[in-house]
Amino acid sequence: MSPVGGVGINLAIQDAVAAANILARAAAEGPVPVELLAKVQRRREWPTRMMQAVQIFVQNRIISNVLAMTDRSRARPSR
Repeated sequence: MSPVGGVGINLAIQDAVAAANILARAAAEGPVPVELLAKVQRRREWPTRMMQAVQIFVQNRIISNVLAMTDRSRARPSR
């Protein structure tokens, strides 16, 4: 996950909440069935992939252009 947009920690928290909601009861009773782990992945995979796509777009269309700039323009003084 790229740090672009600072969303990595937000996704991590959302992943943890989704996992807790889906797995808590089963984990309290013993080993968690693989099917529940797959359910967590299905629940979180789409939002994660979409955010990664947004980050790649921002990196390729905006940030890379700014980093490639050779003119180091300075802010103009206000009048």
